[in-house]
Amino acid sequence: MALPVSGDSISGLYQYTVEVNQDVGTDLGVTALELDASNVVATFGTDASNDLTVTINGVTQVITSIGDYQSTSAFTYASGGTTYLLSNGSVAPDNVADVTVGNLTALIGGLGDVGLVQGANDYVACYLAGTMILTDRGERPVEALSIGDLLVTASGALRPVKWIGTRRYDAVAASAAKSNVRPIRIQRGALADHVPRRDLYVSPRHAMFIDGCLFPAGLLVNGASIRPADSFSAIQYFHLELESHDVLLAEGAPSESFVDDNSRAMFHNAREYCALYPGETPVPAAYYAPRIERGYRLEAVVQRLAARARLLQEDGTAIRLGPLLGSFDRVTADRIVGWACDAHAPDRPVDLVILDNGVVIAEIAASQYRRDLQAAGFGHGGYGFELMIPAQLSGFSQHVISVRRHADGAELPGSPMILEASIPTPFRAAA
Repeated sequence: MALPVSGDSISGLYQYTVEVNQDVGTDLGVTALELDASNVVATFGTDASNDLTVTINGVTQVITSIGDYQSTSAFTYASGGTTYLLSNGSVAPDNVADVTVGNLTALIGGLGDVGLVQGANDYVACYLAGTMILTDRGERPVEALSIGDLLVTASGALRPVKWIGTRRYDAVAASAAKSNVRPIRIQRGALADHVPRRDLYVSPRHAMFIDGCLFPAGLLVNGASIRPADSFSAIQYFHLELESHDVLLAEGAPSESFVDDNSRAMFHNAREYCALYPGETPVPAAYYAPRIERGYRLEAVVQRLAARARLLQEDGTAIRLGPLLGSFDRVTADRIVGWACDAHAPDRPVDLVILDNGVVIAEIAASQYRRDLQAAGFGHGGYGFELMIPAQLSGFSQHVISVRRHADGAELPGSPMILEASIPTPFRAAA
């Protein structure tokens, strides 16, 4: 059965509900027969948004996913959160018309809708509608751009848009708690001062350009300045393709253009590309910079942005930290005492974390008044801290106690201190 186009009418069909959340290379399982082949006719058309529709028994559905592979007897589509298969023959429960899921047989184009586990390159990487992209005419909403428009890259070059991929998700897909299409909100100033210039919304797999590498936004989540967006009634994504992969400026933040890594079929208008560039020979994807999805470099960026989030202000800038003054005065089994002050902001209490053998046991603000500090000329003297430990630290082992500034991990002068085991060795051995 060939891929349908607007105006096609196919009779004598079976319609099934299909379970597609399976591993690579496994057959798709039929979960329900929706309609038998008795005079069932599928008529294809387009709606006001030029999306393909299918009408069966008087019911019209928008085809929100369509694959670039079809067998001779069946094709699949998704609508309203359900994936269907139309076949001109009956289908066994464990085998959908002999069609299997594999990296070269992309049965479903809209992978985000249906949760198909097909391979590392199956993801949605896009800008949310409303995102401002820098062009030669200033910033313009991504949905207002057209093929041929000149975009300003992070290197300052002007490059024309080759193609714009679009994709929409309904309320069910948009609001799913674990949805892989739910936008990631990158707060104003989350990456650097005024970067982005206002909140930026991208899909989880969309990469941001940081420290010369590409990092998927979903892997940068810290629960504060970078986190999944609140639920949407619907999502509309756009992605911008140039002649080659590059870094654009979205809300002033460097982030990737689209690169076709066997993923073009995820867009609703994928067939438009084929019409614009017929006979184009596919070439291997070439990325502008290394794409980092695990390891030390990713963790270092995540930790740095998380630390920045603790200092982020509403104007998109981070509080400037000064040298950490203070002293870790003493530690006993039931008490940790000291003081801390930011040299550049003495009126702002310093938030501290206290660790025992590398494990955080408390967070505390250095804000207690100490007469001795004021007498020594340290401002108003409200820089002290005292942590009471009701259960006491165990006397059976040594404790290495560290006190650090929460914002940047700076060690307080005098930290760490060691509290030796207080219970004699023979007693500990007997125990």
